Amino acid sequence: WWEVDDVVFDGEIDTDGDGMADGWEVRYWGSPTNSDGSVDGDGDGTRDAFEFVADTNPTDRNSALRINKVAFTNACFVTFPTSAQRMYDVLYTIDDFTAGGWNDLSGPFMGSGADMTFTDTDFATSTQTYYRIKVIY
Repeated sequence: WWEVDDVVFDGEIDTDGDGMADGWEVRYWGSPTNSDGSVDGDGDGTRDAFEFVADTNPTDRNSALRINKVAFTNACFVTFPTSAQRMYDVLYTIDDFTAGGWNDLSGPFMGSGADMTFTDTDFATSTQTYYRIKVIY
């Protein structure tokens, strides 16, 4: 599930107003107007404008921001891919989505360009815990 609030390009130009910076579009499609941010060009379930926000490859269906591993031992370990060009925050909520909203698990951190894993040592105190990744662009 994606939620994108006002994206600020920090000086980057978006000629066609599709939610993707021109330089990023040129890298993947050769032109700033060859794609539309509302489509999912690679069929991975993520619209191209969201792939821009996450800095994933919109032409590779295996490249998308999603939690790709959750492991349990004495804690819960949440693993997901990151971009070295983006900051992230790992959020969690306990039991349901109305009890208190989303809480920070990690605090903002810079991506590494590789999978990163975060540990929730308090997960066992609840009956259900839900996680999501927030991209801070």
